[in-house]
Amino acid sequence: MIRQAASVFVLVTSNKLERANQQHWTPLERGWTLITDAASDAPALERFALLDEVAVVSAEAGK
Repeated sequence: MIRQAASVFVLVTSNKLERANQQHWTPLERGWTLITDAASDAPALERFALLDEVAVVSAEAGK
C-alpha cells in the first residue's frame, strides 16, 4: 500500500516520539512527512530533521 501511495504521512503524538522503541514501525523506502504535536524545537525531532528523506511538520498543541 505504501509503495502505491502518492505521498506518505506519519502522524505521531509527541509522547511517542520520545520512546526508545516502538512496537509497530514499517520500513519506509522513500521520502515521507512526519506530522506531530511536538514543539518544532523539541529534542525528539532533531534526529528526524537530520534525515534528508523526512519532512517534519509540527502542529504544536494549543496553537
